[in-house]
Amino acid sequence: MKPLKGIVESLLFVADKPLSPQKLAEIAEVEPREINEILKGLLDENQDENRGFLLRKVSGGYRFYAQPRYHSFVEKLVSATVSKRASRAALETLAIIAYKQPITKGEIKAIRGVSPEAALNSLLEKELIKETGRKDAPGQPILYGTAPKFLGVFGLKNIRDLPPLEKFAPEKETKKVIEGKLTREGEFQQ
Repeated sequence: MKPLKGIVESLLFVADKPLSPQKLAEIAEVEPREINEILKGLLDENQDENRGFLLRKVSGGYRFYAQPRYHSFVEKLVSATVSKRASRAALETLAIIAYKQPITKGEIKAIRGVSPEAALNSLLEKELIKETGRKDAPGQPILYGTAPKFLGVFGLKNIRDLPPLEKFAPEKETKKVIEGKLTREGEFQQ
């Protein structure tokens, strides 16, 4: 008898993307129903908030994640690595794509105010975004959207799980200050 639970845990631990029950069954050489039973048990076990990790269903598969209550400790360990992996420009571009997809390079530039070329190349290389087609407009520019890997990296089941943009909007007083500065800057440019 194979220690199936241990096999599934090991596969999920080393996977760099979510694994579907079918893929787990294929690797473990068992029936998918057996894998589904193991996954259900693991999901039940992960209800204990004192555990250091939890299992989540994301992007059509399953993956282990660090327990949110220990986020500050994990952040200390990986903050330097994350900043090396994705520049601020790439993260800004990724956020724009996630919320505005499908979107063209020109539309991203209009929002950010700078060319997104390097950021787009980096995000495409990391497989966080993909080309989703062409816009029916002059020149037929390429449209960009998030790739399946994006969901797994950010622990989302689907794109609708993104927090609402309103959550990041500045308070009314801050908005007034920003608008005032922009108005004054505009007056100086005339």
